[in-house]
Amino acid sequence: MRDTEKEIQQLTNEVFTLHNKLENLHSMQTSSQHRLEELSMQMQQTHSSVEGVRNQLADYNEKLQVNAAKLAEADEAFRVTEANYGEATRQHTMSFNLNVTKQHSKINALKNRNWNSRANSCRTCANKWKAMVSNSPIPGPI
Repeated sequence: MRDTEKEIQQLTNEVFTLHNKLENLHSMQTSSQHRLEELSMQMQQTHSSVEGVRNQLADYNEKLQVNAAKLAEADEAFRVTEANYGEATRQHTMSFNLNVTKQHSKINALKNRNWNSRANSCRTCANKWKAMVSNSPIPGPI
């Protein structure tokens, strides 16, 4: 009988142990289920957040492409304007230099004409003076 009681005691203890293990398993399963639901919600929130960020990124990329195209157009317009300005400056400088050269030529021509006129005037006076002196009864230098 003692042996039977001992076996019954052991079996009872095993039943309680198995019952406790079963409760622990149910508790762990419930806890795991809750944790799985929490992680699933976090994953959905993360996906939603990432989707929003991707949409923003797509919008920013589109705006970046538009701005890059505008910048390329502005750069090309600047190059054309710079080339036109350089050409206009070169032509203005050439025109200015040509006008300065013409003015110098005119000034030099006027100076030469003025000096030639004075020289001719002086020669005419000298010839008249010689004629007067040669016709004069006063003897010339001795």
